[in-house]
Amino acid sequence: FDLGGVYDEIAEELREVVQMERDEIDRQVRQATQSGDPRRAETAQGAADERNMRLELLPPDLAGMVRELQEYDFASARAQQRFDELVEKLRQQVLDSYVNRMTGAVQSMTPEDLARMKDMMAALNQMLEARARGEEPDFEGFMQQYGDFFPENPESLDELLEVLARRMAAMQAMLASMTPEQRAQIAQLAEQLLEDMDLRWQVDQLGAQL
Repeated sequence: FDLGGVYDEIAEELREVVQMERDEIDRQVRQATQSGDPRRAETAQGAADERNMRLELLPPDLAGMVRELQEYDFASARAQQRFDELVEKLRQQVLDSYVNRMTGAVQSMTPEDLARMKDMMAALNQMLEARARGEEPDFEGFMQQYGDFFPENPESLDELLEVLARRMAAMQAMLASMTPEQRAQIAQLAEQLLEDMDLRWQVDQLGAQL
């Protein structure tokens, strides 16, 4: 998605969070050293070295940096709070972008696209029914006709079902992290897409079979 501007802004703010954390680490070491307690100074220095090393090793990409900082034990409560707010902001931006992209994709679907999607679902349902009857489904034929729906390039019906399961799990995770408004938008999209009763029937069938 085109989140370039937002990503740059968040990456910049993340760098500020890291700087805030470094300042707090230095402050804690100075405080421990000034206390005149050598044991405390040594412990503080050890903790500081470990934290500084983790900060040095942060990946350069935004996703990697966020992932590592989520596992990181902040010395600065302010840096931690700012980081949490940034992650929430980033999540919101990604979800908004996803919802907008889905809306665009559904609205730009031609009747031919929909008809083909329905045919693909029907063919998939037939394969699953054939397998349930103990017959060998024509997987090759299905992929020749509808392979473009599956860029993951599954090589068997089982692999195809795994692809669908992963997509469904990703969708569930995405829905779970959405606001009620965003979920309502997705539900509306699904309704738009399923206005065609035959397509709805194929989707319901597929859901039941899976």
